[in-house]
Amino acid sequence: MIHSLSGGLIHNNKFYNYALVDVEKLGVCWYTFSEISIEVGDAVLVPYGKHNVLTRGVVIRIEKSVMEQTVPFPVNRTKEIYSKL
Repeated sequence: MIHSLSGGLIHNNKFYNYALVDVEKLGVCWYTFSEISIEVGDAVLVPYGKHNVLTRGVVIRIEKSVMEQTVPFPVNRTKEIYSKL
């Protein structure tokens, strides 16, 4: 088992790739990605809003291989990038 610096156990060793996407005229949101190769500046298609409307965005930051305990946005609330344009 792995222990955190504060003495607690780290139960999940899952890693995630996160991208900060500037969604056209709607704001900036974190998304996950796994199967596709994405770089800063790439245009992507992402689900946005309550109804997951596919919207164009531009990747402005990438965080690769982030442990679940340190992700920039909760995993269970993060949507996945649909495709690279």
